[in-house]
Amino acid sequence: MGALLALPAAAGPRLEADQVLDMLQKIQGRWRSECRPADAGINGSYQQTRLVVSYTHFTFSTVVYANEKCLTERSRWQAKYRFVLGSPVETRDGKMAFAIDFSSPEDPSGMGNLYPQNIVHYDSGVLHLGRAPALPSQERLQNLDYALPFTR
Repeated sequence: MGALLALPAAAGPRLEADQVLDMLQKIQGRWRSECRPADAGINGSYQQTRLVVSYTHFTFSTVVYANEKCLTERSRWQAKYRFVLGSPVETRDGKMAFAIDFSSPEDPSGMGNLYPQNIVHYDSGVLHLGRAPALPSQERLQNLDYALPFTR
């Protein structure tokens, strides 16, 4: 009887490991955001963020364009981050996401706009990261950034 009671507890970590591996496989590859008005400070420009997930690295490339169709490139910057995909977490709006921790091997002190204790959510071919809080915090993000979806 004791072995039957131990089975569900033993299955828990295995199920979680399978979920993490499944999510890791789903997020691999090339992603891009829509063409959108550029962040503050770049008047009259538009931008698109491209993302490549390869094994344990996220490479972000932000391309700034002169027009709303994102055809005439003005500038580009790139940043590469290592990541560790963690346990499933529930977002504030009830979606299932995964904890994801980013670090920058190029500049460990500066993460740019990327929040280090982040979350990642994948659903039907759309990838979302967490939305950074208005005030800096040491806690993991709990809200998804619906303003910046990534698609293939």
